[in-house]
Amino acid sequence: MPYVGMSRGTQWLLVSTHRTCTRLPEQLKLPLTQIWTCPLRHQRRQLVPTWLKSADMSRRDWSAWHEAYADPDSALSRRLVVVQARIRETLDEAAPGPVRVVSMCAGEGRDVLGVLDGHPRRTNVRGRLVELDPRLADRARRRAAAIGADLEVVTGDAARSAHYAGAVPADLVLLCGVFGNIGDADVARVVAAAPQLTATGGTVVWTRHRREPDLVPTILDWFAAAGFVQVWLSDKSEGYGVGVHRFAGVQAALRLDETLFRFVDRG
Repeated sequence: MPYVGMSRGTQWLLVSTHRTCTRLPEQLKLPLTQIWTCPLRHQRRQLVPTWLKSADMSRRDWSAWHEAYADPDSALSRRLVVVQARIRETLDEAAPGPVRVVSMCAGEGRDVLGVLDGHPRRTNVRGRLVELDPRLADRARRRAAAIGADLEVVTGDAARSAHYAGAVPADLVLLCGVFGNIGDADVARVVAAAPQLTATGGTVVWTRHRREPDLVPTILDWFAAAGFVQVWLSDKSEGYGVGVHRFAGVQAALRLDETLFRFVDRG
């Protein structure tokens, strides 16, 4: 298995098959196309800038992953129904006027677009969906256009906070399909950054599996610490977790230089 190490004081990662090659010279700054030869074993090693790590370190085919939605009895399909119900409730209860929506790792946009299709508040909804996979982003873009939804679909790394500039603070923030595919520390980082994305009084809908060790109770604590109030949580017996939190704090300025997470390859 490749070993990934980050040099101290640089913005680069060294991908290596030997732990002995994980140290880089402090002043080494090379273009992505260049190769560094490990002096200990004289083997070539690829240098990867850290801005790519969240986008490229997972080998999962996310388009294929979405195929589970074709089975109405799959866990993803059953969870989607619950998420859509929570989105529908949020829109039904929203004050008159524009409703701003942001979706992180939006995939095909099945959750929000599935609700907006035919919803009376469709014309009030504005926002942005961010998805790395160009195939999924294209499907979301085409469906949004087909139903007349005023939602911009950005093909890009949803971990990069800069992709949300101009779209936040949002009244509805969707963090669905994110927490189960990143490390615990990154889940905490995303929750801590949620006040940068969410308007005061806004709603966050999020998901996470309930397999052991169950992180959901800790996620609830993290949201509380970030100024959110729990509105709803699915029962653990369902096998998946869907949570709804309302932001009771003061919206924070968006920090444009943050990388919020990287995907964990779960095979």
